Amino acid sequence: MIHILLINTNPVVSNLFTLCIKSTTMRLDEVTFVEGSIDDSYDIVFVDEALGNTKLYKALEKQESIQKICLSYKSKEVKGFDKTIQKPFLPLQVTELLDKVTQKKNALNVLNIEEIETIKYLLDMEIQEEKPSKKSRDKVLKKSVKKALKRMTKQQQNAFFKGKTIALDIKLEE
Repeated sequence: MIHILLINTNPVVSNLFTLCIKSTTMRLDEVTFVEGSIDDSYDIVFVDEALGNTKLYKALEKQESIQKICLSYKSKEVKGFDKTIQKPFLPLQVTELLDKVTQKKNALNVLNIEEIETIKYLLDMEIQEEKPSKKSRDKVLKKSVKKALKRMTKQQQNAFFKGKTIALDIKLEE
């Protein structure tokens, strides 16, 4: 499920987002202001630039794993945001962004057939009488995690190294 936060007071923007989010795999939370920190369960945050303040920007800055989108009348990119959508905007612009977030999130959670077979093989090896040494299993896992880390985005790496829970696409190889 894609968890979306919209920080907004404009009813037209609210209606546009409601039209964009017809999917049951997306959940929209809308607020008019943020006091304190932003929950890291959000995948993407849309902020009306008119509501931006120092506290909000600091709260957003701490959330490196969340994609931050600014809704602005200015055509320039707004500092501290991953992307700026210029107002007035079309629902298609929001839909395209949400589709990218969905694809990216789904890609992190899917194993291919080869990976599934490798996992089955490793699990089956543990069940057999001749168990592989802990050292050899650790070596395979360490090598696979290193490869997965190389494929991660900078935001995912930062979240991982800060101890946050993230989904890793690990290919186990011997």
